[in-house]
This record gives sequence, C-alpha cells and structure tokens, in this order.
Amino acid sequence: MKNLKLYGVTIFIVITVSIILTATTTYFSVNTYSEDQSRIDIRRSRDLNRLQGKLLTPVTISHMMSANAFLLDWIKSGEHDPGFAFAYLANISEKFDLSAFIASNLTSNYYFSDGSILEITPTAPDTGWFYFLLENKISTLTDVGYHHGDPARPFLYIDIKLPDIDGEISGYVGAAVELSRFLKLLSEFRDTYGQALHFVNKEGMVILSSTAQWVNTPASEYDWFIPGKPETEQPGRIDENKIYESNGRQLSVNKNWLPDLGWHSYIVSDLERDQSELLILVIKNFALYSLLLLCITMLMFYLVKRFKEDLDDAFAQIKTLRGILPICSSCKKIRDDRGYWNQLEGYIGAHSQADFSHGICPDCAKRLYPEIEIYK
Repeated sequence: MKNLKLYGVTIFIVITVSIILTATTTYFSVNTYSEDQSRIDIRRSRDLNRLQGKLLTPVTISHMMSANAFLLDWIKSGEHDPGFAFAYLANISEKFDLSAFIASNLTSNYYFSDGSILEITPTAPDTGWFYFLLENKISTLTDVGYHHGDPARPFLYIDIKLPDIDGEISGYVGAAVELSRFLKLLSEFRDTYGQALHFVNKEGMVILSSTAQWVNTPASEYDWFIPGKPETEQPGRIDENKIYESNGRQLSVNKNWLPDLGWHSYIVSDLERDQSELLILVIKNFALYSLLLLCITMLMFYLVKRFKEDLDDAFAQIKTLRGILPICSSCKKIRDDRGYWNQLEGYIGAHSQADFSHGICPDCAKRLYPEIEIYK
C-alpha cells in the first residue's frame, strides 16, 4: 500500500519523540529538584552560620571585657568611682546593642549598663548564678536569667570570670541579650527550613530552643537529646546522629559541638517531610507522564484508525481473477459471465488492476514485417 511507509515513519517519529520527551522531562525534573535542594542547603547553612555568629557576639564581648586591664585596675583600686563602670558598661551596651554587667566579689556590687547597681547577697534576686560559679570555681557559664529578677524578661547571660586578685576571684563580667531576640530567629529558621534547633550548654541545660517553653530545662527530658562529653568531640562536623519517633512521626537529629560557645547544637528534621517532597515530585512526574501517554495513545489510535480505513479502501479496490477462464484457442478472446467474448487485455484490465502497453514479439515481427529488421 502506498501509504504504508508514511504510517510507519509517523509511528516511529511518535515513539521516538515520546521517549525523548519522557527522558528530557525526567532529567530536568530531577536536575531542578537537586538544584533546589542544593540552594536550600546553601541558604540553610548560611543562615545557621549567621545565627551562630549572632550567638557568638555576646560571648566575644564578654571575653573582651574580662581582658580589659583598666577594668581590673578599677576593681583593684576599690571601685571608688562607680561612674567609670557605668560609663564603660553603657558604651558596651550602646555599641553592641546588648546589656552588660560587672559582678564584683570584692565589694559584692552588681553593676548594670542601665546605670543601676545591686548588692549581691544570697537572697537578692538573680544572684544565685554568682554563688554557683564561686563555689564550683567555674570560669565560664552561659545560662538564662532574669533582668533584676523580672520573670517577664528572660535574658541569655554570658558570665566570664575576671583574673584573680591576690589568689581570690575578683568577680565576673559579661553580656546579656534578651532571649526573645534569639527565639524569634530560631522560630524563623524552623518555619523556613522545617528544622527545629536546640542549643544545650555543658551542664545539660537547654539554653535556646525553637520550642520556647523548653528553654532553661534539662535537655535529658527530651527524645532528641544525645548524651556525650564535649571533650571527645570535634568542631565542624556531625558528632552524633540518631532517628527516633515522636507523635507517630520519624525524626532525625544531628548533634554538633560548638567550641566557641561551649554548647551543643541539635538540628531536628522531619524525615516524613523530606519524603513528602520527593513524593510530590514523583506525583508531578507521574501526572505529566500520564498526560503524555494519553496524548500518544490518542495519536496512535488515530493513526491506526486511518491506516485501517485506508486498508479497507485498498481491499475494496482490489480485483482478482479466480476460477477457470474460457479462452478461445485461436484468437485468445475470453468469454465473460454473460456469454460475451472479450479481448484478452480488455477482460484482464476490467477484472484486475493491471494495465497493458502494446508491443510486438520477435516471432510476430518476422512474420508480419519481414522486410523490417525490428530485432537484430
């Protein structure tokens, strides 16, 4: 059939294009997903580093204050001019947007950057940390406290020991940042990346958390906690990880040691959330492939229908010669069904798709035209 080649080529092109489209769609879907995940990982790492940098600021300021020679000389001199301390603390506070303090062990005075002063006594509000550090001879502590004992205003305190004077602890200095500032950052991080962040100090207390009510509580109370000693851990890598179940969901937690802060960070991810993103990608691709398959099926159905129609038309036009044909032994005419005698070429032409072109054979040429040498 004259259209058979056209149909074959068309079907081949359709199949080839469908394979190319499927492969291309799969490639770009996977590639786009991988690139999106890479960009998200980069942004998440960048935002996490920025967050840790902001947490490190009060630590750095506190260490700077503890190394200030003028401040130590002022304490040695008996702290006769409180204005010096207030001016120094106010400058720190204004420059770095935080609160600063000096807690003297020699005079039991507690100086604040807002110009207030408090006598350190066992019954005074928010001074328990001072006696805890003295009794345990701790040089550095990060904890959550309350400014002037006000429970409505929790602060993150960085307490650093001043150099000893005559073998006696001279006091502590440090910086304090309102806790809500960091809790907001942790909440934004969780909402953006779907990961909860928890920071735990060496004493095992939750210092900061995406879940605000967990702050200043023992980390051992929670499923994500992984016990361990910071001395055995290395900065800049995942020290430990685990997978656990909470409220019917599978979660993974990565634990890191942050030596500059003296804390552990815990990053908790929802595994089902990560899997759901892959599932969405699979569903989208499946829907696209189904649509593509439907289009190809409809096109193939159309081509097959057209092929069948053309084939039926071709068969309808085909004329065949069957049975015994009565033929004259002399003139070679053929008798038809009605009894008429027909020329051979006329009968065959009427009952088939054959066409005749007339010529002359060598024998007849010699017999009829002996004077002409038609065949040499």
